[in-house]
Amino acid sequence: MQTILIFGGAGFMGTNFSEYFVNKNYRVVSYDAIKSKIEHKNLVSVVGNSTDVEKIEEIFKIYKIDFVIHTLTSFWVVDGVESYQKLISENLSSTIDLLNIMDKYNVNKFIYVSSGGSIYGESNKPINEEAEKEPVSFYGWLKEAVESYISYLSRTNPKFKYIIFRPSNVYGKYQQLNRIIGVALKNAYLNEGMNIFGDINTQKDYIYIEDFCEVVFSLIEKNNWNEIYNIGSGVGISTKDILEMSEKITGNTMNINYKETKKGDITYNVLNVDKIKNEIGKNEFLDIYEGMSKMFEYVKEELEKKVIK
Repeated sequence: MQTILIFGGAGFMGTNFSEYFVNKNYRVVSYDAIKSKIEHKNLVSVVGNSTDVEKIEEIFKIYKIDFVIHTLTSFWVVDGVESYQKLISENLSSTIDLLNIMDKYNVNKFIYVSSGGSIYGESNKPINEEAEKEPVSFYGWLKEAVESYISYLSRTNPKFKYIIFRPSNVYGKYQQLNRIIGVALKNAYLNEGMNIFGDINTQKDYIYIEDFCEVVFSLIEKNNWNEIYNIGSGVGISTKDILEMSEKITGNTMNINYKETKKGDITYNVLNVDKIKNEIGKNEFLDIYEGMSKMFEYVKEELEKKVIK
């Protein structure tokens, strides 16, 4: 049985990856600031900070890690020099520390979840993996910086193997209800108003989390390393589409409040996903309406938990 360390294992993506891989007969060590939601005989949850080098190294001393999946991103509104320094420490510096520990314990396989939604910047057509990296947000710059370090390692350490995933807007089970799809479904269900920042016709690419898990698993099983992949549906969905589908799925309507565009927002971001489709032989991903309908069941469960509390 292979053992995976999921760095950020209790977050949205990390929780889904943990659940998916333990059910595929992998042992998972989840590392995050909070305990993993997943309870399974094949999962160990270690609680710690991303910058706690000693605690992270202890994992490699105790477990024979075969590869690492890095899903962790710490981010908040930047309001000064200290905020920038903390973000760099918790995102870039902590990743470099992790990679150095991996090298020390001869763990050479690293999967990094970057961001196809922020690393490319503005475009007017679907973007492939060869496009220039031109982030327009600090979050996007952090992702670019980590990718750059991974590239440096691959040039200087012939044993080091990596896969970089650049997902579009991932949604689904275990996601906090603070992103566009979760908020729209929740607010429509509760008959609440909703703030929309910027153009309602803004188009972005969305992919359901189970499709993302399947892609990651398929490439690991195929032993495909030293590659970069866009992960998305390849289909542009507007904010207007999401609002209308949310109303249709819930059977309710929302009052929309229109606000000015936020700094760093991109009006068109759709990924060219031909490379990953050809690699795994999958032509289509879950339709956005079907995916949102599945997520609505999760939204209702989460809201019911809050009522019970």
